[in-house]
Amino acid sequence: MGAIWVSVVVVVMLGGLAFWMYGESRELTRLYDQQENRWVSIDQLFRYRLEGMLDIRAVIKKEAPYETAIINELAHAQAIMEDAQNRRMYIEAYNETELSRASLPVFLYNIERLNAHPTLKGMIESLDFLAMQIDKERSIYNRVVWTYNARLLTFPTNLTSLLVNIEPLPLFLLRGE
Repeated sequence: MGAIWVSVVVVVMLGGLAFWMYGESRELTRLYDQQENRWVSIDQLFRYRLEGMLDIRAVIKKEAPYETAIINELAHAQAIMEDAQNRRMYIEAYNETELSRASLPVFLYNIERLNAHPTLKGMIESLDFLAMQIDKERSIYNRVVWTYNARLLTFPTNLTSLLVNIEPLPLFLLRGE
């Protein structure tokens, strides 16, 4: 008779554990779907942002080709500077960043002119709005991912994640965070 009670207790405990694991797996699935939806939104916002930046680039190339060339040269110089392995290479990169004394005032004047450009102003405001939306979505995404990853470490979900090899999700951190 005692063996039957032990068997009943074991079955009840295993059933309870299975029910608990089922509930945890449903919560994990809900969190996964939630982060996936946020990621789709972030991806779409980044695509809009990139299109906006390319539109701005097109306006600047048309309105200020001289400045565009200088900015491209500066970006190239920065790449050289980052790859510099000795002082000679560093000096060469530094020289690439130097604007002539005559070109600097023209460059600054044209930058001021571009700042007053009505089309660019609206485009930049649109990019600022997109950046705020991205930050909001990214914050929600990171909160959900943090909860999901923490859930993977709790019992009994940690057993399930080990059995089916569920990996933690990456947080979306920007450079410098």
